[in-house]
Amino acid sequence: MMRILLQCFTAVFVICTSGTILAKDIRIRLQVNNPSTNAVYIQEAHVEPGLLTKTHRIDLSPVGYAEFIYPITKAGFVEFNYDGYLISVYLDTDSTPTISFDGQNISQTLQFSGQGSADNNFIAQFDKLSGGTQLASMDCAYMDLTFSKMMVSKGQQFSASEYLSALNQRYNNQQSLIAQHSAVISSRVKNFYSVKAKYQRESDKLYWILYRYPQLDATAVQSAKAQMNLGQGVSWSNDAAMNNPAYKNALKANVIYNYLPSDPFQGRAYNNIYAQIEGTLSGESRCYMATHLLIKVYEKSGNSDLGRSKISQLQSTCPKYTDAIMQMYGGDISGVENISAEDIDMIDKAGNLISLTDYQGKVVYVSFWASWCKPCIAGFKKSKDIRQRLQDMGVVLINISIDKEEEAWRDAMIRYNPLGVNTWAISLQDLAKNYDISSIPLYHIINKQGKFAYLSDQQSRDIVDEFRFLVEQ
Repeated sequence: MMRILLQCFTAVFVICTSGTILAKDIRIRLQVNNPSTNAVYIQEAHVEPGLLTKTHRIDLSPVGYAEFIYPITKAGFVEFNYDGYLISVYLDTDSTPTISFDGQNISQTLQFSGQGSADNNFIAQFDKLSGGTQLASMDCAYMDLTFSKMMVSKGQQFSASEYLSALNQRYNNQQSLIAQHSAVISSRVKNFYSVKAKYQRESDKLYWILYRYPQLDATAVQSAKAQMNLGQGVSWSNDAAMNNPAYKNALKANVIYNYLPSDPFQGRAYNNIYAQIEGTLSGESRCYMATHLLIKVYEKSGNSDLGRSKISQLQSTCPKYTDAIMQMYGGDISGVENISAEDIDMIDKAGNLISLTDYQGKVVYVSFWASWCKPCIAGFKKSKDIRQRLQDMGVVLINISIDKEEEAWRDAMIRYNPLGVNTWAISLQDLAKNYDISSIPLYHIINKQGKFAYLSDQQSRDIVDEFRFLVEQ
């Protein structure tokens, strides 16, 4: 929930959670000279896209000014997005930042004052020295690699030796800047940017090779690898750096580097690249990379073969990553047991509050759908006979609408009324935390113990018999 108070041209925002402020309120002042847009967006920084918290819009006054309260529970980084330019800001519980810049030339004019300004002026200088915050991306074996836009430009023009020299010069400049500010910046900021400088250099080494890969034969690729020598003197089991995007990106770059000269752009390369992950990484780094690759393969290709073959192993060695994989793959992963289905709060057609736990002890077939989803409605019609047989044998059919408006769902009930228990999800936000509802129709089977169950992936399977087996267990 967000309360907005307007006083003259000053916008004061108080951002709350569940009606209670449990965090320290940080007052932030923002002044944009020559504004190019009238809004700035703020969110937690250095978080992977799928885990991002809410992005808040801050409206500027006509003269480019805003003042707002941002609550934090602990020291950390936030990110301002102004007209596509990203500004990293470090906040601790004593921060009182005033941020000013020219909207037409942000990198050259960005300045901080107030408590915590030493940290943030250092960050601004670091980003400026590094060529800005903009990144270029490249897809290798379904993994998204990112590279500094400044180094991408150099990589397309420079020879290997010239490019490596530019990388080392940037790194040396970054280290000099860190040393220059070491006495006045916080240890957390110093450590974060020391890690970023080190691993950003390693990631960017790979770009020179990948950009030229189509024109290089295997011998030339090996020669370029030897010259770039990616990974020399750095650790690939640096679990303490797992909160740093530069380290995670470098992990991906190192795996691709080790896979070369084989073609990393080939569609099925991810099978051998997964083997590289298993063979070269350990600890938290291995867990992250294995999970990341499985999710990306499914997200971009819809292929669940690799996930089905690896999920059981990951469940035992990397348990805290299992939920992310399950949410992405959903019912496409078969043969995995002992994953509990998170509860879902719903209302039925009579307006009664119900949940999945109400059906503990029964086999439940959940169908996520919406009134606007034509494939969902067609699926209900096509499978009507099978669904009737399942219901007759004791399977509970629960059709959960993810319509944003209850009225749209109720109207659809009049027109379609699918067989089973028809419900409307009360909170899509809570539902999305535990189930991937980004694409529907989506189906899940839940056994009598409240855990996910899966059908055989054989083409000759008998769906009704497999459900009967679950009912009779």
